[in-house]
Amino acid sequence: MLQRLVQALNNAKGSKFVAFTYTNKFGEEASRLIQINTIYENALKKDLVSIPQVEYVQNDKFDRATFITAQAELLKSIKMSLGINDDTMNKSDKETHSNRSNGQKNAYVKVAKNMKFNLEKQQLHIFAKEVRKTILVEGEYPQVKKRAKTMAKDFIRKQMKSSKYRNYVISNLDGYIKIIGVELVSMRTSNEILVCAKEVFCGALIKRACKVILVHNHPRNRLFPSVSDIDVTDRLI
Repeated sequence: MLQRLVQALNNAKGSKFVAFTYTNKFGEEASRLIQINTIYENALKKDLVSIPQVEYVQNDKFDRATFITAQAELLKSIKMSLGINDDTMNKSDKETHSNRSNGQKNAYVKVAKNMKFNLEKQQLHIFAKEVRKTILVEGEYPQVKKRAKTMAKDFIRKQMKSSKYRNYVISNLDGYIKIIGVELVSMRTSNEILVCAKEVFCGALIKRACKVILVHNHPRNRLFPSVSDIDVTDRLI
């Protein structure tokens, strides 16, 4: 299932719309329409122009000074994401952003455009633009007391293009991708490998595996499949 999903999304050429029903960790079930294969950087570049144009509106949640600080921090964050350096960034900001980026690189494996897999949590992340959301079942969200600056940022984000992008996480994938065993089923002769389908799938059935990954090596570093390789693959599939 996961493999088919990744392949279908990866084969989509250009901007495409995908509709699905999604349940989040708070129990909210919603029908969503998302747009994949869009360029997130373009939205960030537009926000560089639009954020300074957002005007402060008098309210009882945050004052003008807090609004200006929130505005500056959002701009700084976008510039760092785009790799733009200016005088507002100090050494600590750059190091923090660099460490966060390196940490994400080590934790994720890219599987397709705007899709990456978290190795530790065994989760697939799909980054896409949300076009429409219709709530089917209300979720139970905890009460969170927000700081004035956070509320100011929320106010500004409502007018940001990049705020329409979401990171959708597909979890509970252990049954599809977690490796539960490794077995050597055959050793090759001088020019071919002898494989019995019964021996290949016996161990997988005993372990009740959902899927199997078949691997063999080329000791001579010739990566082209032989006639025997193709024949064995056809017989097993």
